[in-house]
Amino acid sequence: MRKALLVINSVAGAGLLTLIITVFAMLVLMFTGDNSGDVHRTGLFGALEFDAVERPDGVVDITAGLGNPVPIYIIFAILVLQLALVQIMFRRLKQRREYLLQRIADGADDLPAK
Repeated sequence: MRKALLVINSVAGAGLLTLIITVFAMLVLMFTGDNSGDVHRTGLFGALEFDAVERPDGVVDITAGLGNPVPIYIIFAILVLQLALVQIMFRRLKQRREYLLQRIADGADDLPAK
């Protein structure tokens, strides 16, 4: 059960962080740079594309979307791994703390000095 919860938390957190990173990158693509003429931008290692084309009648056609999903998958996988490692380290540190507190309560003399 603990491993399943670790995986679920890591995947959910990585999904949310990946979504935030992707939306932020798209907003940066849309609102940065010069606004004159036709614009074609890619971002997030080529994963996102943004095009703005001005038609002869003055209307601007905007297209934004996903160009190559592989970088987003890689970001997601890295975040899953990092979040899982942080949770594992936290659990081990918590267990070590409980062990040391128990040793103090038992009156052990060989504890590390502060």
